[in-house]
Amino acid sequence: MLTLRLDKKTEKKLEQRSQALGISKSEFVRKSIHHYLTVEEQPTPTS
Repeated sequence: MLTLRLDKKTEKKLEQRSQALGISKSEFVRKSIHHYLTVEEQPTPTS
């Protein structure tokens, strides 16, 4: 389990986006973290 604090602006954006997608804020955060850890953290190949 993880607890975190967000500033009001970020929490409002999170709420709006998760509602637009029809998922909970928790699910949105889980998916976002998963995406960051699997996609964003991949090293880019150098030529």
